[in-house]
Amino acid sequence: MEDGGLPNYKNYKGVIHELGHNQYLVSGEVSVLDKNTIEITELPVRTWTQAYKESVLEPMLQGTDKTPALINDYKEYHTDTTVKFVVRMSEEKLAQAEAVGLHKVFKLQSSLTCNSMVLFDHMGCLKRYDSVQDILKEFFELRLHYYKLRKDWLLGSLGSEAAKLSNQARFVLEKIEGKISIENKSKRELIRMLVQKGFESDPVAAWAKAQEKAQEEDYPDGNESDSTTDSGSSSGPNFNYILNMPLWCLTKEKVEELLKQRDQKRSELHDLQRKSPEDLWKDDLAVFIEKLDVSLVFETK
Repeated sequence: MEDGGLPNYKNYKGVIHELGHNQYLVSGEVSVLDKNTIEITELPVRTWTQAYKESVLEPMLQGTDKTPALINDYKEYHTDTTVKFVVRMSEEKLAQAEAVGLHKVFKLQSSLTCNSMVLFDHMGCLKRYDSVQDILKEFFELRLHYYKLRKDWLLGSLGSEAAKLSNQARFVLEKIEGKISIENKSKRELIRMLVQKGFESDPVAAWAKAQEKAQEEDYPDGNESDSTTDSGSSSGPNFNYILNMPLWCLTKEKVEELLKQRDQKRSELHDLQRKSPEDLWKDDLAVFIEKLDVSLVFETK
C-alpha cells in the first residue's frame, strides 16, 4: 500500500483508483500517437502480454462473423520488463474508440478487491484480516517487541565485552604500577587476590552461560541432568581471560591498544543505552532505504 492507502505494485506504470472500501479499478497505459496509431505501454495488473495479445488484439485484427476487424495491424516492442504495443487503425475507428474510451475498447481496465485477506500470523495460524492497516498494526507491534528483545541482547553482549576489556585494562595498568604481583604465586592465590580486588569473573563467559540457561528454560530438551553436571564442573570464578594474557600485553603499544578498545566498547554501550527500540528500528530502516535506492537505480540502468 502507498501512503494514500492504494495497492502498489513495483514498477507498475498504470493507475489505480479506489472505487469503495477495499475495491479498486486498475487501468493500463494507452496514448494516441497520431490519427491512425495508438501505443499501449502498460496492461492491467495480472494480465500477461501473450494472453492479452491472443485474447484482445488478435480478435480485433482478425474480426469475427458478428464483429468486423477494428485494427489494421499491431507491432510488439517489449523488453523483459516493459510492455509496448503499437497499434494502427483507421482514423474513423480510432475516433470512435476515443469516443467510447480507449481503456474500455482495448480492455485495459480490471477490478481488484482486497476483501478477503488471509495470512499466516506469527504463530503460524491462518488469520483473516479486514484491512491492510490491521496487518500492518499487528506486524508493527510484533516487530517492535523483537526490537526490545534485540536491544536487551545487545546491551548484555556489549556490556559483557566492555566489562571484560575494563577488567583487562585495569589489571595491566595495576601490574605496570606495581599494585599487583603475580610472580611465584599459585593459581588459587591469584584467584583469591583478584576476587579481593574486585575483578569480575569472565563477564563474556558469564553472559553467554546466562543466555544458554535462559534458552534451555524456554526450550527444555530433557537434558537437565547433563546441564547440571556441566554447570557444577565449571563452578567458581573464571579469570583465565586475565591470567592467560601474554606478556607483550604489558608493552606500551599493547596497553594503548587495549585502552582504546575499552573506551570504544564503552562508547558503543553508552550510545546503545541512549537509544530506544524505536530508534534501532529507524536506524535499520535508514540503511534499508539507502540500499533500496541503490538497487532501484541499478534496475533502471
